[in-house]
Amino acid sequence: MAQTRTPMNPATTVAMPAVNNLILNAFNHQIFDQNNLDVQHMQLYDTVTLNAATTPTVSNTSFFSNVGPASNKTVAQTNLTTNRVLQAPEAFSIMAFRLRWLESVLLADLLGILVNYNFEFYIATKIYQQSPLWVFGSGGGIWGVANTSSTTFYTNGFPGREAMHRLNIPLVLDNQAQFYGQLNGGSFSLTASASGGTGLTLQLVLDGFWARGIL
Repeated sequence: MAQTRTPMNPATTVAMPAVNNLILNAFNHQIFDQNNLDVQHMQLYDTVTLNAATTPTVSNTSFFSNVGPASNKTVAQTNLTTNRVLQAPEAFSIMAFRLRWLESVLLADLLGILVNYNFEFYIATKIYQQSPLWVFGSGGGIWGVANTSSTTFYTNGFPGREAMHRLNIPLVLDNQAQFYGQLNGGSFSLTASASGGTGLTLQLVLDGFWARGIL
């Protein structure tokens, strides 16, 4: 399907007024509203992986801070290419947050993380989200408890769009604005692999409108 090239000027917006007005409102205080941009409902995501016996900190759980070729992450793990910033002239209007943990995490480790840490999201140096991890439902992943010969799965909420953490007021990642997410809280060490620990893998997904230049 061909991508939609949406004029970001209300005077020239004539087709699909409801959709165009939604897009305009998502970016209505940005410089970009004077330009033509390709705006699509997409996701921006990054993955943090901690080995067994690791103590989570704000440094080793920082989302969008270790991306690009040097990170050795695959496109399944992140789709950001530059640490903490979008490529110019891009912008992103965050409509919802999704936070997923890999379902095979050891239950004791998962409970320890939920009790001892919260999730925070920053734009520049200002915090815009701060809450217990369970508030940011993933809206996806394996559902229920599946007992196999060796593993039990624990998911973050019901796998549906209604289960993710939706925002009533969108957060706009402006052109070249610094942003990142992190876990913050007490000190807790993941279980060692010799004692059954599997480490911890977290994936943060920003769901919303991605404005990119038209090539």
